[in-house]
Amino acid sequence: MVERGSLRLPLKNYGTGVHELIILAVAVLAREDSLIGIEEPEIHLHPLRQKALLRFLIEKTTNNYVITTHSNAFLSRPKDSAITHLWLENGETKNRIVETHACLGSSK
Repeated sequence: MVERGSLRLPLKNYGTGVHELIILAVAVLAREDSLIGIEEPEIHLHPLRQKALLRFLIEKTTNNYVITTHSNAFLSRPKDSAITHLWLENGETKNRIVETHACLGSSK
């Protein structure tokens, strides 16, 4: 059962995004002070839920995260975090810290 105010609905009545959020929340809350990789957590989530997930990860856990994403919600960088652009060049992984979203289009 999932409760929202006075409304109680079985979990099966919710979409894939809610199911994945619950699994992710349980997984990250089971660890403390860990480095966790999450691949495209925005899949199946409304942009408002994406922002809520990011707030949850920052405010309710003690982990560090490496997140691959195409979502502006996750790219709206919170304080004390960084966006790092990674790319492959001649068989070598390159990286740089991105200062603005406009810089994401170029690998150099």
